[in-house]
Amino acid sequence: DLRSCAAPALNLCCESPISTAKASHTPLSLAWIMVTRSDRLAQFITDREAPAGIAVEALCQDHVGTYVLPFPCRREGAAWYNGVTSVALDCDVIGWREWPEGRRSRL
Repeated sequence: DLRSCAAPALNLCCESPISTAKASHTPLSLAWIMVTRSDRLAQFITDREAPAGIAVEALCQDHVGTYVLPFPCRREGAAWYNGVTSVALDCDVIGWREWPEGRRSRL
């Protein structure tokens, strides 16, 4: 369910165009690159918990790989929630960064 956790099959593990692609493909006529797990982890805070109650961008991991959720998330205690719907996340959050001011959810 995309409202609680994004499916990796939606190419949410891809970044926007960059001139030096490690692995590239062109969905919808756009150039996309696949980032490595270590590249992705370097972009997020992974050494401490997110402050409770604030909107963050969550990096998740499952058996397929890592992906960034397209909506703001918040941590309350040990649980993570979709910041738009308040539905509990059903995925492993392995990193976070502040949700950019003024950025809208992609849902």
